Amino acid sequence: QEIILEVLGEIRSDISQHMEWRRKLFDHPEHTKFEVTAESVKDTFPSLAQKIQRANLVFIVEKENGSSKDAVVFEFYPASYPEYVKVSFNNPTIRHW
Repeated sequence: QEIILEVLGEIRSDISQHMEWRRKLFDHPEHTKFEVTAESVKDTFPSLAQKIQRANLVFIVEKENGSSKDAVVFEFYPASYPEYVKVSFNNPTIRHW
């Protein structure tokens, strides 16, 4: 469980701040899910890819309800353990691209 939460926290931090991932999430409809695998992040986050591979899990990032005036919410969780959810609140006016 500890390794899952550690990797999940790193995924949330890296993806929430990465220009291409943010664009992909902002540009898709609410409740769009993307798999975060070692393969999908190996070029942008090689050390994270290694951790994902060691954890042997597939993670999901999902754009949640975007109707909030304050934030667009991204949820991150392992596909096998959806109860381990981490959330990031993203300012819709700051797109970083």
